Amino acid sequence: MNLEIMNIHKISGMKKLLSLIFLLGTCTSLDAQKLEEALVRETKQISDSTFRLIEKNRENDTIILGVLSSVNPEIKDGEFKFFDNKGLIQAKGKYSKNVMSGIWRFYDKKGNIVKEVDYDKPVKLLVSNMDEYKDDFVIVEERPEYKNNKYESIYKYIEDNLIYPPYPGKLNLKGKVMVLFTVDENGSVCRISVLKGTEDLDLNLEAVRVVAESGQWKPGKQRDKPVPVKQNVIVTFK
Repeated sequence: MNLEIMNIHKISGMKKLLSLIFLLGTCTSLDAQKLEEALVRETKQISDSTFRLIEKNRENDTIILGVLSSVNPEIKDGEFKFFDNKGLIQAKGKYSKNVMSGIWRFYDKKGNIVKEVDYDKPVKLLVSNMDEYKDDFVIVEERPEYKNNKYESIYKYIEDNLIYPPYPGKLNLKGKVMVLFTVDENGSVCRISVLKGTEDLDLNLEAVRVVAESGQWKPGKQRDKPVPVKQNVIVTFK
């Protein structure tokens, strides 16, 4: 499925939020169907536009607690907490209109925070129109090279830094995301989009995040001059 997907819309809130629109028509219904098969779901209305969501496994252990702004269609819109089968917290963060936003925290089995991720940062690099790539080079004499003393390649960096988002993790969703981005004249990553994504928004956004945070590159060159060059990588969730 070819996806020129990720349009950005500004919405109001405590801070400027960006709502991602992925042209994945079956995403919501497919996730809901899989959730019905995997988890027991309960919703309780707590205000005119707010619903408490509780999801349990077949052993009646609470796995997910969250907030919805709509049940049909289902819209995740508030804080979510994810637990293992022993009731230990695994992750906590917020959704804004079904999109992971702000700071998400991930925990080890002792309840210690092992990772904090800001999902607002990569969203700022997303392109709203593919025309934004029109001045970027595709073929150059010297292509950009990933430069990092810790990692021998961009794929090794992705392997070590990719986080499996908790919601699709509970569903054991897998897939590949092809991410298009530009390495500019200074070697910085910019102008990111998803060329081919999964059916899950969380996986797509995590793929964007890990690429956005890859760090400095050696810029590509044309006639010995640094130029912006389009790159793509495949991020695999398995």
